[in-house]
Amino acid sequence: MDFVNSKKLIFQIALLMNLIGFSQNQTFNHSSNENLNISSFDVSGINNKIAINIFPLKETIIYDGYTGDELKRLTGFETTPISVQFDDNRNLIIIEYSDKINVYDNINYKLIITHNKPDFSASMTYSSRLGKLIFSTSDSIVYIRVTEGDNEFYPNLIETFSYSQNLKTSNKGDVLAHLGNGKLSVYKNFEKAFELNRDYILDFTIGENTIMVLSEYEPSKLKTQFFDFNGNSLAKDNRYENLYKLYSYKNAMQYVNEDFMFYGAYKEISLLSKNQKPYKYKFQDDFNEYHFVKIDSSI
Repeated sequence: MDFVNSKKLIFQIALLMNLIGFSQNQTFNHSSNENLNISSFDVSGINNKIAINIFPLKETIIYDGYTGDELKRLTGFETTPISVQFDDNRNLIIIEYSDKINVYDNINYKLIITHNKPDFSASMTYSSRLGKLIFSTSDSIVYIRVTEGDNEFYPNLIETFSYSQNLKTSNKGDVLAHLGNGKLSVYKNFEKAFELNRDYILDFTIGENTIMVLSEYEPSKLKTQFFDFNGNSLAKDNRYENLYKLYSYKNAMQYVNEDFMFYGAYKEISLLSKNQKPYKYKFQDDFNEYHFVKIDSSI
């Protein structure tokens, strides 16, 4: 992997290959027919921590990224958290629940503030550059300052009552992309930049200057596409015959750098690139602990 110059990439792969058993002798699996399923996770590159939400547990579990030692369990409400995100700029942990958001200090794990989600909110993302939670509702985009709670409403950014499948923002916070009904709408500085609806889009992620899109070109056959913020294609489509289709619309893709992204579905996490075949990490067939191993990347 020496062709990838990315500390975050190396750190995440080390986590995937070395974080064994979560210090608990518990068995975790992505498969939908198991009792425990990892529903979302995030990595702190500065503090070397990983935060994991596991269905049906009601806690967010924080681990040391290098040793795998459990550091803390954060208990919020009587449901499994939907998502978790680190803000390394402010040393925050942001945990999303069905109708609330808890914000914790990443050093002492104390609760700083609890936000109520806006009415009829469907998706949430977070911009660490702006320090704002961003929600899509039935008729507007809502920004909330993460530690203060001030609201800003932008009612003209999305189609009224459009189904919001996912919402993400660029690292700089100036580009916002909204996925609904398989169509991706991209806004730059609150003006609509372009729209993608050629194939049914399942998920996407945003980097510094790139939008990476996962689509279904035939039933259960997936492809990735890379675009700039003007909608121009940056590479040829990559078509895959044996990638698992995602079970949920959240947290399936994570940005690594302008050429790579992680895609997780079923029992595998794959490292997908702009111009090369995927690297896959999956559960061993007879596993009794949670860990990943690298397998043949041929497709």
